[in-house]
Amino acid sequence: MVVVAFRASTHEFGRRQFSGAFRFARQAGWDVVTVEYGTKTTSRFPAFEVKTPRDVRRVLEFLHPSGCLVESDNTDHPISPEVFDGFPTVFLDRHPETVEKRHSCVFSDAGEIAASAARELASLGFANYACLSYQGHEIWSQERADAFENAVKRFAGSYSSFGHQGLRIRDVSDLRAKTGQWIATLPKPCGLFV
Repeated sequence: MVVVAFRASTHEFGRRQFSGAFRFARQAGWDVVTVEYGTKTTSRFPAFEVKTPRDVRRVLEFLHPSGCLVESDNTDHPISPEVFDGFPTVFLDRHPETVEKRHSCVFSDAGEIAASAARELASLGFANYACLSYQGHEIWSQERADAFENAVKRFAGSYSSFGHQGLRIRDVSDLRAKTGQWIATLPKPCGLFV
């Protein structure tokens, strides 16, 4: 049995996501082929240079895998689920609302992550809390921010949040400056969920 793992991230988080699946595959005697994809990908194997949906399809047709794992939200250009038609596929970190019901998704429980952060910060005795959301438009980021706010408001007196939506941001240094200005306004000490 061959499984193709399409990875878009070289970050530690992405490697850890796949480690459990790879461990299971080894125990089950499956062969796993890892294929990196994305606009910045450079592969030692030109046959697996995957930057477009057509490249993905070419790899699938060449390997005829029994299934695929696809890292989804760590790239500016996630692979469309339709490219995998005909191949059992599980999307990692792809919110189910962004794909049709026929596709399988595994994603983090944003509410539980936020509740755990709130409990941990509360155990440290903070009276003031704040949330710095991911600076993109990902669904999970807003879900985490909302869940953190709800958890904190049950037991805290002070809450603030920062997200760049609606701000006029020119570049990364401008974003850093605006974030720094916001942090400076927070009451101290403050439990900050980032």
